[in-house]
Amino acid sequence: NTKLTEFGETARDSRLSLRADADAGRTKLTGYYEIDFFGTSPSANPNQSTSYTPRMRLGWSRAKFGDGWSITGGQMWNLTTLNRKGTESEPSLTWVPNIIEAQYSIGYNWGRFAEFRFNKQFGTKVNAAFSLANPSYLNSGATNTNSAVAGLASTGAGVDGNSLVSTCTTSAATPPVTTCTNTPTYSTNLMPDFLGKLTYDDPKLGHYEIKGLGRIFRDRDVPTLTTAGVDNHTYGGGAGFGAIVPLVPKKIDFMAQGLFGKGISRYTDSGQYDFVVQSTGQNMQTVLGLSSLAGFETHPTPKVEIDTLFGNEYYGRTTYLTSSGALAGYGVPTATNSGCYFETAALATAAGVSSTCTGNNRDLWNGKLYGYYDAFKGTLGTLRFGAEFDYVERTTWSGANG
Repeated sequence: NTKLTEFGETARDSRLSLRADADAGRTKLTGYYEIDFFGTSPSANPNQSTSYTPRMRLGWSRAKFGDGWSITGGQMWNLTTLNRKGTESEPSLTWVPNIIEAQYSIGYNWGRFAEFRFNKQFGTKVNAAFSLANPSYLNSGATNTNSAVAGLASTGAGVDGNSLVSTCTTSAATPPVTTCTNTPTYSTNLMPDFLGKLTYDDPKLGHYEIKGLGRIFRDRDVPTLTTAGVDNHTYGGGAGFGAIVPLVPKKIDFMAQGLFGKGISRYTDSGQYDFVVQSTGQNMQTVLGLSSLAGFETHPTPKVEIDTLFGNEYYGRTTYLTSSGALAGYGVPTATNSGCYFETAALATAAGVSSTCTGNNRDLWNGKLYGYYDAFKGTLGTLRFGAEFDYVERTTWSGANG
């Protein structure tokens, strides 16, 4: 489809939301629920957001105590997501790019899945939070050359801890023999992801935050008739920052955020791979990830919004030697990528080159310009029109033929 333009209209981004608040003395109780219609069941996965039909975007409950502590549980914007203020998860305090594209922007760090969060407010300016988040492993199935590995999902799948039987075939032999293919749809996770955030807020200076992420990955080398089974573990994690600065109060805000580390791909917008699995020993090697995003939100008039964003994501080459001495992994320099330059495999074959295209992403960036005009805004709601321009560029790690 690289040479085709596309026109489409959809109501799938329509949302239904419900919020309930209660005052129990010194304790404030809040419940929030929100759905849209971007679900893709039964092939959905909860890697970065749950995608079952109808798709629950948010569904959490919170108890906020008089001593500054609060406890929140449910599905929410996780702590890698930039806040407008503090560390709470409610939509009014979370910065989400106000764009049409439902996957947001390259370089944006986010997630919406189950989480158990503790928040503490220190005075009026400092907040801290720690959470246990529902995990999911994004392993590179394309590089797992040994099938005797358990606990991992197929490429791009993730979380509930079950391996589904995908297909079964029955032979014509007597007696008939039934063979089933097991395709793991979800990774079998050892423990939650650990997230932390510290924020500082000032009415004039803006919002600033630092955040950290810790992850533990596991796979299993299944036993054979001559070898015992063994569990393998490795660690991933990263650190990030974020800021929203009011350059001109109520007119121009500057925002920036970033996340850097190994095995952090689940929390980056492009969702590449957290790690690769060696075919020798089934040990896992985490992939280096760097992401950043910066831009401006402007309101020239009360009815007009014009915003810009620039985002970038980089994924490091991660390779190892197989038992035969060949290179394997992510971004392998000996890979065949000649088929990437042709619209169809047949054209590549006709040109006398391999039709294979295995180029792994090295660097992705995009620039966005988008805006809205409020034709009506009042107590009954808002009628808004807008448009978005988005330019995306992708470069891959080079292979044997460029």
